[in-house]
Amino acid sequence: MVHTVLANNLTVADLRRRSGRPPRTFPIDTPLRTLRRQLSRDRWRGRAFVIDGDRHVIGVIEVERLAAWLFPMDAAAQHADGTATLRLNRMSATRVADLVGAAPACVRDQTPVRDLIAILIRERAAEAPVVDEQGRLIGQVDLEQVLSACASPAEGHPP
Repeated sequence: MVHTVLANNLTVADLRRRSGRPPRTFPIDTPLRTLRRQLSRDRWRGRAFVIDGDRHVIGVIEVERLAAWLFPMDAAAQHADGTATLRLNRMSATRVADLVGAAPACVRDQTPVRDLIAILIRERAAEAPVVDEQGRLIGQVDLEQVLSACASPAEGHPP
């Protein structure tokens, strides 16, 4: 099936038509308390895209980076008596801008799925932002959508 998906020249647009999901986004000036509340409510995993006022992707914030802010550990020590001590070193971050990572590789609707897979592997990411001709965020695609396409025949193509 994987060969069929790649051979049929599926594109990012095909994946988004099958099961489009809105991207998780936050403006660069979002307070971290707001981010933390929203993400815990949504049971977030992975990463969210950080956008500017024109919806251009300017970075990502990953759950691991947020966890490091929430639970900073400067040092942990195991003592001979079996007890442990943990020294916390609270980061001074207050806004998404303080934790944002580099902008991810973006794809467009006409990007072939085989190129999307290569990008996800290179970026070590499970999802990629989809942008329009002006570079504005219009959606996202992820590995789950690729795997789903591999498991079912493409529209108009036999299994």
